[in-house]
Amino acid sequence: MRRRNYWYWSFEEINGEKVLAERSVRDGVNHLVHYYTIEEINGEKVFALHEPERFYRNKRTPEKITYSKYGPDGYNMEGYNEAGYDRAGFDRDGYYKDGFNAKGFDRDGYYKDGFNAQGLDRDGYNRAGWNQAGINKKTGTQFDINGMDVDGYNKAGFNKDGVDRFGFTKDRRHHITGTDVDEHGYNFYGIDVAGYNRNGIKDPDVELLENYISQKNVTPEKFAREFSKENDLEIEEVKARLGKAALKAPWLQASYDAVIQASMKRLYKSISKDASEVKTLQDLKRFWKIHPKLDLGQLNNMFENEALVAFIDILTRSIKENSIDIELLIRSFSLNCFNLEEGLSELNSLRRTADKDTRFKLNTVEKYMKKFSTKTFYPGTYIVKGVTIVVTEDDIERGKEVLKNTKRFICAKNLEEVCLNLK
Repeated sequence: MRRRNYWYWSFEEINGEKVLAERSVRDGVNHLVHYYTIEEINGEKVFALHEPERFYRNKRTPEKITYSKYGPDGYNMEGYNEAGYDRAGFDRDGYYKDGFNAKGFDRDGYYKDGFNAQGLDRDGYNRAGWNQAGINKKTGTQFDINGMDVDGYNKAGFNKDGVDRFGFTKDRRHHITGTDVDEHGYNFYGIDVAGYNRNGIKDPDVELLENYISQKNVTPEKFAREFSKENDLEIEEVKARLGKAALKAPWLQASYDAVIQASMKRLYKSISKDASEVKTLQDLKRFWKIHPKLDLGQLNNMFENEALVAFIDILTRSIKENSIDIELLIRSFSLNCFNLEEGLSELNSLRRTADKDTRFKLNTVEKYMKKFSTKTFYPGTYIVKGVTIVVTEDDIERGKEVLKNTKRFICAKNLEEVCLNLK
């Protein structure tokens, strides 16, 4: 029977030194293949692989020694292989072959799911997809795909239940107290009955409104004009803040309305007096100069019917006589961008509330204005003095800009003149 051949390792003593030897058994004969010793070279301990002297077919192979940092199992004196891992698969820093340590972190401090101990990914977003600035990872904005922010509130400031951060519903009622203030006495706008906010600071808009009310008989327009000049603000901004303050402090609304009514009554009386003095076209021009913010629609609400008829009579007579210039006509009807169609629309609104005599006057105005219909001039090919001119949509838009800049009606007659001259 053929004997089995095999190899094995054993600790044994060679030349008086205990070594790790590898042996082979072939055909029942035990042979020393090689053995390892530990030696020191240049102050460093290394493994020495000894291959004994051999005789094979009358040929002698001398003993061979090979030095290596790594032993027969591939590990050095410190227990690490050439790749830097110990026998358990960890490197010197305690990280396993897959890049994670025994606690499950990689070298940057992240778990296998990509998040660190603080629950943030490498881009700084948490598991819910938000960073510390409240930006959503998917949308790149302060709101997620459902329109909610990091705290669960939409752009209007309400959560899925229709309640804002302070417990108020959309109708400005507190969902716990059932009133228009919360348990601390603050309303929907965060203002208490003294006009202070949650930080104990007097609300500047409420303070502005109290200032206006204290002056009495001053119109919001005049107050806004003077306050804006003193504080380097826009007039419209001041007027908007007054209106906002009335919402913030509803207990001031009655006083606010009373001051406005009293001031407007005085203003109407003054305007009516000025209007009654309008007898000629020059008077009309002077009236509009004194009252640059007014138009016929507003005058209709201020005047007694007789006064309005007399006023419009001057305007109509000036139109029929062609003695009124285009700017004054536009001023009278408060036309936007000198657009005739918008002017006709405003005229119709005024006519709906006027009496028979006033409507007759307005009909005369309309008849004059309709001579300039804008609905008959379109892009196309036109022949002017034997020359063919093509007018495009862009040409018409450019023509409208020219008319607007030169303060002329945007109408068919003027558009045709300007557009044909653009070529």
